[in-house]
Order: sequence, then structure tokens, then C-alpha cells
Amino acid sequence: DSLAGVQLRPVIFFSGQSELMGHVWSGTASERTTALQATVLLQDYRNVVPLQSGFVTTLDVRGSVSFDFGGEIQISIWNRNSHSVVEDIAAWELEGSLNLNTPFVKSSVDFTVGAESRVDFVNDVSFANGILLCLRMGQAEFNIDYTVQKRESIPGTKHWIHKKKKRQDFIPGRTFKLNDQNSGFCNEMFPAVESAGSSYF
Repeated sequence: DSLAGVQLRPVIFFSGQSELMGHVWSGTASERTTALQATVLLQDYRNVVPLQSGFVTTLDVRGSVSFDFGGEIQISIWNRNSHSVVEDIAAWELEGSLNLNTPFVKSSVDFTVGAESRVDFVNDVSFANGILLCLRMGQAEFNIDYTVQKRESIPGTKHWIHKKKKRQDFIPGRTFKLNDQNSGFCNEMFPAVESAGSSYF
């Protein structure tokens, strides 16, 4: 497999059923294990734009994303159930600047946009009386942060302006309905949680 044109080394958690059961009995699978962790450059853009006035503006934009995919599982032979969680955590940031330099005035606008969130896959299996499987998928709440700064100065004078504005947008968490059969199993395994409509985060 490859990511952004870079070949990835394979990640092997276990090989064969005996090694899998060895992880279960030893408890090593009950601790969160990272399968893939990386930072990827999404955008690196620079553009020089000449204006009709003869002045030149420069636009620089850079963006990146960092992510961490991992999971854990607990299996209880005594209670005849299992609980596993797969976490997809990601954070991204986009920053840029627009500059105008002339003999008369120097002006620039800088901006940044960033957010961090995660999507969880929670899988519960009960094999005490038959087999019940409840798969839940949810996105945690997160904030999108915006910052814009403007700077302006006139060479040879004391004129200097610096303005900064911040904004934050709140994105509520949510769970996703997969199918009616899965919802029925979840209601049977967790009647109090499902009837209350509670979030899993």
C-alpha cells in the first residue's frame, strides 16, 4: 500500500489463529496499539501576482494533516463477551499569507484554519445466549479555529497597524445509524443507553 505516493511497510498484528489467541490470553491486545501514524503535506502553494499598478503581491498557502489509526480489544471468556474500539484521530491545519511590499507601504494578511477530531468504531459482541453484535460508529465533537491577522506599515514613519481576529465554530458530535438489524441488537444489548439516546463519547 502507498500513501501520498510513499510506500508503506505492512503492519502485522498477528499471524494465524494461535498467535491471535496468544494476544487474547496475555492481554496485549487490551492496550491501544497504533497501526498507522503519519503527517502528510496536503498543500504547498506559492503564487506571485503582478497588479495593474505595477506592484507585486505574493500568496503562500501551506496545509498538512496528522493522523493516528489504532485500536484495542478486550475479550472475557468468563462473561462471554468482547469489546473492541478502533480510533481514527486526525488533526489538520491550513495557513497562508498575502503580502504586498511597495516603497510606500508594506501590508500583509496572515490566516490559519485548524481542527482536530476523531471517529470511533465500537464493536460489542455477546455470545452468552446466542450471538449478539452491536457496531457503533460516531464522530466526537470538535472545534474549527480561525485566525486572521493584518499588518500594515509605512517605511520612514511611525505608522504601524496590527489587527487580529479569532473565530471558533463548534461541530457537535454525532453517531451514525448503520442498519435496522444492528440497531435492534444494540437495543437488546444496551437498552438503557439506546432508549435515552445518549452519545457514546
